[in-house]
Amino acid sequence: MFKFILTMLVTIAVMIIIISCGKGVVSVDENSPTLEIIAIESVTYGDSIPVSFSIVDDEDEIDYIEISLALESISYDEKIVNTISEEPWECKLATADLTIDPYIVSAEAFDNSGNSYVSSFSVDIIDKTIPVITILEPDVLSQINIGEPVTVKAEVTDNDTVNHVEFALSGNTENAILLNGVWTATLPTTGLNVGVSAITANATDASSNSAVVKSVLINMVDAEAPTFNLAVSDSVEKGQNLSVNITDVIDNDNINRCEIYLDDNSTPWYTTTNLPSNGTPSSATLTVGIHNIKVIAYDDQTKNSTEKNETFLVVDHTAPIVNPISSYNSINKGTPLAVSVTGYDIDGIQKVELYVNNVLKQTLTTSPYSINLETAEYAVGSVPVLKAVVYDKSGNNTSVTKGITIVDTEKPVTTIIEPSAGTDVNIGQSVTVKAMVTDNNTVTGVIFNLNGNNYNAVNINNVWMTSLPTTGLTVGVKTITVNAVDANTNQAVAKTVSIDIVDSESPTFDLTMAASVEKGSNLSVTVDNIVD
Repeated sequence: MFKFILTMLVTIAVMIIIISCGKGVVSVDENSPTLEIIAIESVTYGDSIPVSFSIVDDEDEIDYIEISLALESISYDEKIVNTISEEPWECKLATADLTIDPYIVSAEAFDNSGNSYVSSFSVDIIDKTIPVITILEPDVLSQINIGEPVTVKAEVTDNDTVNHVEFALSGNTENAILLNGVWTATLPTTGLNVGVSAITANATDASSNSAVVKSVLINMVDAEAPTFNLAVSDSVEKGQNLSVNITDVIDNDNINRCEIYLDDNSTPWYTTTNLPSNGTPSSATLTVGIHNIKVIAYDDQTKNSTEKNETFLVVDHTAPIVNPISSYNSINKGTPLAVSVTGYDIDGIQKVELYVNNVLKQTLTTSPYSINLETAEYAVGSVPVLKAVVYDKSGNNTSVTKGITIVDTEKPVTTIIEPSAGTDVNIGQSVTVKAMVTDNNTVTGVIFNLNGNNYNAVNINNVWMTSLPTTGLTVGVKTITVNAVDANTNQAVAKTVSIDIVDSESPTFDLTMAASVEKGSNLSVTVDNIVD
């Protein structure tokens, strides 16, 4: 356009000069050619813009055509991109160096006289090419620890401006930023499962062309052990439930279970899969004293585990439960008294002390806690008090008492020592009788009886004895009976022994007669003092 105006001005100036100089008239071509541009309204970036011209000049020949390009937004900044000086009047304008924008294509046709004509048209450089993505990082099947962010980098090429790039991993999408020609973003991996996951990349250019989504597989691993807090009761009364709290359990993967161990046992005390956990195991089987709890938490990758330890104290402030003393309410003096004590304690029975009238008789350390107590030393009618003190292993104790009445209902027991059964005793001779009498109490009297006559015995060196006369008895079998009575008038069952009363001695007498007698007279014979 500028050249056209300049040409017109030059032509007018020449004509003025000629006229002013008074010379003759010169025949010139003052008519500009006509120019019609045949072109398209839009072209895809990278393709050529085909341009052809229809030119008419009746007075002169066309010298050349200059084609210029300018952004529509800054049309004053034209640049000549091509010149055509011969037929056919057409060309192709390259778009590779252009931007995706509307352009003004101007064509100025010059004839040989310098006359020119300008025509122009608009053409849109459009972009139908999709961006191309190349993922640079991470490498295929890179191992990424769950919970650690993964950095993704990609190159995106396009014939237009790349407006937007985003990366996605398991539903998490992050917009990338361009750093030194590389699109970069960081994706979180918290909450992902162990195994293969896909990172996808997408891009759009300024013309809203979307790239073919590219992806790269990564291998999610769990190399981190779980973390948790452990709180255990400082102490627990034996038999009560212990409080074991496992809280704030955190892991990149899922928590599989927690195993709870007691002391040095290799077998879990119990196992829980419900986390957080408020365990209440019983302490009934634990000994009094300090114990250790070890908790091991495993995630689904069971090679990952975390161990924590806590100590606690099992105490026993509870006295044993003791049943009433098992024994008779009364017992015969001298009869051993069977005493039995039973009880229970969560910590176990350590010992049982047995007292009579507060005098320690015996200490028992093993079950059954039973003894036989002698009663001979206690008077009939007295009530000795039994007391059992039961101790557990922590020193707690419980006492129970019971009174036992000493009685005497036993009869003395007699045993005839002499004479033995069937002993022959001559009439008139005395027979010595001896008997052994036993009793749980004092024997106060022993009586022997022969032929209806009672004879009191005396105690000589614990043998009761006396002498029984036989004078006046008849020959034959006679029965000796012994009986006894104790201080409580308990009478023994009578014992007997049989003897034979015999007569083995000849009678004695006195004989008196005359020294001589006359034949035919009576002899005087006198027999007297006959004894048998």
